Amino acid sequence: MKQLLTLFLIFICSICNAQNYEIQWKDVYQSELNKHYKTASNQVDKIYHKAVSENNSREIVKTFFYRNKLKGYIEITDSNDIFNDIDKEIKNLNQPYKSILQTYKAQLLTEYFSKNEYLIIELDKVKEPYSKSNIE
Repeated sequence: MKQLLTLFLIFICSICNAQNYEIQWKDVYQSELNKHYKTASNQVDKIYHKAVSENNSREIVKTFFYRNKLKGYIEITDSNDIFNDIDKEIKNLNQPYKSILQTYKAQLLTEYFSKNEYLIIELDKVKEPYSKSNIE
């Protein structure tokens, strides 16, 4: 009987916790619809800190995507900042959430290469042929 009661309490607590996140996300969605991006960003940061303290990987990944989305609305973001954020989160997450962010990073790198392919190839070209006089 005690085991059944314990399982029931754990189940109820997990439902309450999930509903708590749902309420917070509804506030974020509403702020985003009203174009209050700073408010939404602050709410996402609160969710992120709560998820980190509870070690809730699912919510951490969800807040990661929203933080970067809202950061793009608020300020001009550099792709290096996003890559640094991804690397930071990848170090702290467990599977399968780590794989999700690694796949996202690979997709971003592919897009970055597609946009800057010409510049990258130009950097690799050698302007002068090799000779001993060029090395000094």
